[in-house]
Amino acid sequence: IQMQFIEKYWQNCPYNVYLISDIKQYEHPIKGIKLHSFPSGKKSNGPTDWSNNLYSFLESYNYDYIIYFQDDYIPYKQVDQKRLDTLLNYIVNNEVNYVRFYTAPKGNGESIKVSEDISIKEIIPGTRWRHSLMLAIWKTDTLKNMLEKVPNITPWDFEKYQGLCDEYTKFYSLDLPDYDTSDIISFYGMYGSSNGFSFYPFIIDLIKKENIKKLNG
Repeated sequence: IQMQFIEKYWQNCPYNVYLISDIKQYEHPIKGIKLHSFPSGKKSNGPTDWSNNLYSFLESYNYDYIIYFQDDYIPYKQVDQKRLDTLLNYIVNNEVNYVRFYTAPKGNGESIKVSEDISIKEIIPGTRWRHSLMLAIWKTDTLKNMLEKVPNITPWDFEKYQGLCDEYTKFYSLDLPDYDTSDIISFYGMYGSSNGFSFYPFIIDLIKKENIKKLNG
């Protein structure tokens, strides 16, 4: 489902797209997307394998920055590639460690105007949920070093690990109203229960409206 939304709302994405998993590979071509599977080759022993698989991938990843999506995030509007390029150029040129697209929590430090229509706000050390796995741009080495400190950890425990990123400066959220997402990459979470595809009703309505077909399951 995620890949089908990306195909629709991020046509001709200029970046390589990597799907990180255990032993599964994505075998369905996506038009206009440079898609690569990265299976660890090890059968999953549960959610704690998440950190090890991601760390293994980052060890072989040859770029300084990564736009990180969890597997249950979907874009629902056209990605604003021009503004994303502007933001990325600022991040790279200023060696920013992290910029989150979702304001939970909202930045609570210095505000920086990146361009006329993009502002970011620092999330100061000691802030709860300073780092999360919401859609964000990460400096590769920063994310890799944090994962190295806490091997064999679930995504949820990684997010809850207070102070894990406090040694780093330049952690930001886009400067938006509370609990809002950027219109640079507008996304929803397909959050559900542990017993399968128990999505929020508005997500089910969106999938039906978009005529998205589940590939399996």
